[in-house]
Amino acid sequence: YLANTFRGKLNINWEQEGSAILNLSMQGPLPQKDLDFMKTYIQVVIDKGLEEKNQRATNTIHFIDEQMYQLSDSLSRFSSDIDNFKIENRQITQGGSFVFEQLSEMESRQAEIELSNRYYDYLENYIKQDREEGIFAPNLIGLNAPLLDELVNQYIEIKMQGKLLKNESNQENPLINRENERRERVELNIFESLNNLREFNKQRSAEVKDKMNFYYGSIEGFLKDNRELDRMNTIYGLNRELYNLLLQRKTEASISRASTTSDYQIVEEPSYSRIPISPDTKKNYLYAVLIGLGFPIGLIFLGDALNNKIVTRDDLAKHTTIPLIGNIGHSDQKTNMVVKEAPQSQIAETFRHIRANLKYFIDEKARIFLVTSSFGSEGKTFCSINLAWIYALSGKRTLLLGADMRKPTMTRYLDLSSKLPGLSNYLVGFSTYEEVLTPTGNEDLFVITGGDVPPNPSELLSHPKMVDLLQKVSREFEIVIIDTPPIGVVADAMELLKYTDFNLLVVRQGKTIKSSLDHVSEMYASGKIRNFGILFNDINFKRYSYAYGYGNNYGYGYGYGYGYYDQKKKKKSLKNLF
Repeated sequence: YLANTFRGKLNINWEQEGSAILNLSMQGPLPQKDLDFMKTYIQVVIDKGLEEKNQRATNTIHFIDEQMYQLSDSLSRFSSDIDNFKIENRQITQGGSFVFEQLSEMESRQAEIELSNRYYDYLENYIKQDREEGIFAPNLIGLNAPLLDELVNQYIEIKMQGKLLKNESNQENPLINRENERRERVELNIFESLNNLREFNKQRSAEVKDKMNFYYGSIEGFLKDNRELDRMNTIYGLNRELYNLLLQRKTEASISRASTTSDYQIVEEPSYSRIPISPDTKKNYLYAVLIGLGFPIGLIFLGDALNNKIVTRDDLAKHTTIPLIGNIGHSDQKTNMVVKEAPQSQIAETFRHIRANLKYFIDEKARIFLVTSSFGSEGKTFCSINLAWIYALSGKRTLLLGADMRKPTMTRYLDLSSKLPGLSNYLVGFSTYEEVLTPTGNEDLFVITGGDVPPNPSELLSHPKMVDLLQKVSREFEIVIIDTPPIGVVADAMELLKYTDFNLLVVRQGKTIKSSLDHVSEMYASGKIRNFGILFNDINFKRYSYAYGYGNNYGYGYGYGYGYYDQKKKKKSLKNLF
């Protein structure tokens, strides 16, 4: 666990990508322990690299030691046999020197063939057993086989590469599978080369034996004892020559191992700074400030990006080209007839501004105004009632016409009986004009409610009797305000647009869907609907004052203007104060 803990803290990076220099670093509360671990780690890497490079030479020496041990026994036995034979046969004739020299040469060749066959057997067994220790090339023991030597070197390289990949504990690495396939191909080539070399040695051995038989046949006249001594000397010399050859190769392998150096070197000795690097107080404070500010700001922007409702005037500008007539703030009044119940309130003053702004969009002959919305629950009936009341307060004879016969709510807003006959009753002929015309608390304001809900409101609004009604009321009243269903949902309002002088589209903050407003704007841009203005309703000025510019302005915000138009509320609070 302790070793894994230290190893997990060790960072190894390239000095430069692909370069031969690696940078090692560690961070911890006890720098001396980290330094000791790093130094030991580096030394182990160096020693391990040196050990892997020396493995081939070590295995070569081990093989030669085994062969020399066997030859040593043979030499000792043959030397003793020769000495005994000479003692017993002192009169052996010395002759046929040339023949014996040729036999000696043939026997030397046979010894070379035997040595090569031993190596071939060793190499084949090594590969078949898939041994993990290193292997040495044939040139290390003096075998002249260039092709086999090249294949063995390739095999050694593949084994070393495979060991490095396995050390990285990455058994699923496709490089390992590719190296295995390459190793198998090289093994097949080695086996094929070994078969060819054995076949060649067999031919050489047959040739040597034929020559030896020839020379032996030429000395049939020699004494049998002389031939036996020569044979014993030949075998002894063969083993002696092979022993000396192995001794020479062992010396060369030992020198090679002693002169080997590691591939890894320390460029700069590891050390540590006396100045602590953690914790970085300034950086921590900076991160805290960035997170503390960035997270809520990001949430705000994310909320705005995901919000599909109209919230600010910028949203209006992006989704419609219909001009803005006025902004209506959020009403805290319990009644919907704010202008009637609180004529000095901020909302009442807002409707006065709308009445004044409309003069810039209409001429003096304009009488009929239509109020609609792109979707439901956007406050069009609220705006219709209060706009009609503000016109009545200015002394203009005003009619509020409830053309929303699908969901008539005007009677509830005006506190009238729901059983009153209305527009639907008049259009189907159940009631007269005088019966549906209803007075209100203001002598200049009259109302025609929606009446009973009909099955075909759109057809009733397109009936000629509706045209006659509009012509009649336009003669009797100075201002006619028509409350209609949403123009983006049903076609009722479309039937009346050709008879109106100006039309008001109510957009409610946080309620109106952008796609619904886009639909109405497309009709406006294509010319299907004309003479439109927007009433931006139910605005929370405290929360979105930055978006409108009305934060402390006269009559719109909550500064000086608020006190001026809410004098009763102000006096009440002063009275309670004293």
